[in-house]
Amino acid sequence: MTTHLPRSRAMAASQKNWYSRPNFILFITFSWLGVAAFAGAYGWWKWLVWLGVLIVANGLTSLSSLDPDSLPTTPAPAPVTSEALEATKKRSSISYLFGGRIKQARLDIQLAQHKTYQGRLAAEIEHFQTLLEEFPDFNAATDNEEDLLVIDGVSLIEPRKGPSVTESSSRSSGRPFIGLPIGGVFVGASGRSSSKSRSVSTPGVEELKIVEEGGRFIASSQGIAYVGEMFNRKSDYSKIIDWTGEGFQLSISSSSRGTNWIVLFSRPADMWAVGTLLDAADEIPARKLDTSGEATASEIAAAVEQSKIIQNEKFTEATKIAETDIAAIQSHIEVLRKQYPSWVK
Repeated sequence: MTTHLPRSRAMAASQKNWYSRPNFILFITFSWLGVAAFAGAYGWWKWLVWLGVLIVANGLTSLSSLDPDSLPTTPAPAPVTSEALEATKKRSSISYLFGGRIKQARLDIQLAQHKTYQGRLAAEIEHFQTLLEEFPDFNAATDNEEDLLVIDGVSLIEPRKGPSVTESSSRSSGRPFIGLPIGGVFVGASGRSSSKSRSVSTPGVEELKIVEEGGRFIASSQGIAYVGEMFNRKSDYSKIIDWTGEGFQLSISSSSRGTNWIVLFSRPADMWAVGTLLDAADEIPARKLDTSGEATASEIAAAVEQSKIIQNEKFTEATKIAETDIAAIQSHIEVLRKQYPSWVK
């Protein structure tokens, strides 16, 4: 249920160790030359102080690229036990300047990100409940196909072959010059030269691509469908071999198609609501959410209700995990508060 966002290259680069960044290494190299010029007058300990300042400045700079309003980029740490918290002792201000300050800033950003996730999770759960209210009364189901859920603004993702790769090789050959050197100039005819080339094309590999945006997803009592201006995809529940929902995406494997098709929703809650219907259809032998099969209306309603219960249990678990993560981060901040009472409020 959680949404996972890939880290950008810039963020990944910003979290490298300070000693592995090319710009920082170059800066230290040139600053060494400057410090070395004054080393005789002021002593080498000045270099150690300068290096410490650089390390602290680098740590704070790396935190500036982290967005507190984004989703968590790192997992929450294990919570601090009450025994460890009681045993925490006060530390010096120097220790805070060279270590505690960076740790506090990192924890503050981490706490803000996990609270952002908690807020977005609550909003998605609320939207999910709103979508469930749009479901019809399955106790009154008939044998007619009926639309159960319609979601606009979805995208269709399918495998497409990438561009073919063409490799060319050439070979040139010539015969020795046939002539005589007269006055420094060759007179006569040269031998015939030839050039041969060969091109080999390799078909491109298949890649998942967004083939259409702004489509409509329809879940009916007999199956699901994507409807767009250029592409239409439909799979009855009875023909779905496998389906996977993760993040914003729903991947469908159908016996009526040789390739999978993927629907990209604008909100995770949209995918959760569709998953509720798919789960319910899986529990009915006829794989239909109407009475055209062997299931009665009450059996269909019971299957949908059970699917809702399972989804809500997952939401309760996810909400509890989010609360636990926030409490764990706050426990580490409390340790800093005891270590540096004058600095951490």
